[in-house]
Amino acid sequence: MKKLLFTFCSILFMFSLHAQDSLTSQHKKEINAFIAEVKAVNKAAIAKRITFPFEREYPIPTIKNKVEFIKRYDEVFDAKLVGLISKTDANHDWYAGGWRGMMFLDGEVWLDYDGRLTSVNYQSAAEAKIKEQLIAKDRKSVHASLSNFARPVHILKTKKYLIRIDDLDHANYRYAAWKVSAKMTDKPDIIITNGKYVPDGSGGNHSYVFKKDGYTYAIEILIIGAEDSPPANLVVSKGEKQILLQPATIILK
Repeated sequence: MKKLLFTFCSILFMFSLHAQDSLTSQHKKEINAFIAEVKAVNKAAIAKRITFPFEREYPIPTIKNKVEFIKRYDEVFDAKLVGLISKTDANHDWYAGGWRGMMFLDGEVWLDYDGRLTSVNYQSAAEAKIKEQLIAKDRKSVHASLSNFARPVHILKTKKYLIRIDDLDHANYRYAAWKVSAKMTDKPDIIITNGKYVPDGSGGNHSYVFKKDGYTYAIEILIIGAEDSPPANLVVSKGEKQILLQPATIILK
């Protein structure tokens, strides 16, 4: 057992070294500039690194522009995160993460290779509180049969259907659908639980798959696709035969 643990740790250490070595001097220059901006609380400079909108974990509202980012800066970069970033060094604490860019703290903060801030997955106590308040409000905006969710995932519309996906708890997903003209306070036409999250490659595309009475309902979320690809698809199959394919618009994500 000790030998296996030693081997695993050695592999992890070698991977970290390789990931560090793949950062060029220019990459490290961008990282250190970002660290300096965070340390100096230079909100305007950090805002310039972002291509807006800047997404936060749903249902926390997306940050639409620089003005809003500066206003909400302390929600994203709280004292704890600022302290962690301020103590880092590009030579030891940041790593290349493939096509996604350069990461800190196991992917809690991401910069692309040009130094643009692409993602902050870290969630402050302030954002966690906002999230819980919004989820509590959301529970009151749906039919009583749907109010027992842990977190909302997506709300989508196709030509014919309004669809809602919620996480009931621990990645147990629920699918609810109405006719497109209905409201979420109406009783759903169909509810399916025990859905699964299915990743599709390394580009971020994924699906939520639900099964009921011999039918499979899949919501495909297309992060990377052709220029004319929709944001999502509803795919319904009976057995192995596809019987419905409808492009979907993501209303909330």
